[in-house]
Amino acid sequence: ADRRPKTSAQLRTLIHQLHQHNLMLFVGSNTPHDTLLPNNLSLARQLMSEINHEPNRHDSPEKLFTLYLNESGLQRSQLIDRLMGYFQAQPLPPLLAEIPAFGWSDLFTTNQHTYLEQAYARQKRPFRVIISTEDYRQRQSGQTLLYKLHGALNERAHNLPIECLPLTEYDFEWRTIARLDWFWQQMQRKWQNGRSMLMLFATEEEVMTIRRRYKPEESKGVIWIAGAAFSHEEQEIYRNLGLRILPESELELLSTLKTFPL
Repeated sequence: ADRRPKTSAQLRTLIHQLHQHNLMLFVGSNTPHDTLLPNNLSLARQLMSEINHEPNRHDSPEKLFTLYLNESGLQRSQLIDRLMGYFQAQPLPPLLAEIPAFGWSDLFTTNQHTYLEQAYARQKRPFRVIISTEDYRQRQSGQTLLYKLHGALNERAHNLPIECLPLTEYDFEWRTIARLDWFWQQMQRKWQNGRSMLMLFATEEEVMTIRRRYKPEESKGVIWIAGAAFSHEEQEIYRNLGLRILPESELELLSTLKTFPL
C-alpha cells in the first residue's frame, strides 16, 4: 500500500513541476517559530547589547548594523568578521542540509550565510554561486545556479564591492539597486519561460517584492508560498495577488516532498 501522505491538487502540481526539473526555489530570510535558523537579524540583535541599545522588534538587520557601526566605531571589515564567525560557529542546519536533494532548477536566496553552499558541497552536487554578472558568464552546464541576491559571507567577502555584499542601510545605494535589478530580471525571464517557483522562509517584504516583479498575465510559471507563518488575512491577500498558498510549514512541506523522490 502507498504509505505516502495524502496531497492536495496544488501540492501534486508542485511535485510534478519539481520532477520535471522545472521548479525554482527561493529561500528567504525569515525564521519561522518551528525552526532554528541562524540569520543576520539574530546576530544584529545580539550586537545591540554591546552598545546598550534595545532594538525595536520591527528593526531590520541593516538598520541595526548601521547603528552598531556608528556607535561602536568599528569598521565594515570587522562587522564582516563578526558575521562570518557567528555563522561558522554553528553547524549546518538540518533543514537546509536537505535542500540540494530535491533537484531545483535554480535557487535564489537573500541570505548571506553559506549553509546552502555547504549543503550542495556535502552532497557532491555541482553548483555555482552567482553574486555578479561575471559569475553568471562563467557558469557551466549541469550546475545548479545559486543566486545570492545580497552576496555571500565566503572567502571572497572582504574583497567584494559594497553593492555585492550590502550590510547596512548606507549600502543600499544606486549600484546595489542596479545589481539587484539584474537578479529580478533573471527571475522574470525564467517565469516568462515557464519556470515556477516555491518560496520558503519568505518575509512579508520579500513576498511583496517578488509579487511586484511577477506578472501572472505574462508568465507561464506560477509561484507557491509555504504559508503557515502568515495569517489567514495575509494568505488571502497573496491569493488575490495571483500567488498560490500552501498551508504547510516549511518543515512539513519538505518532509512531504521527501516521500516523492525524483
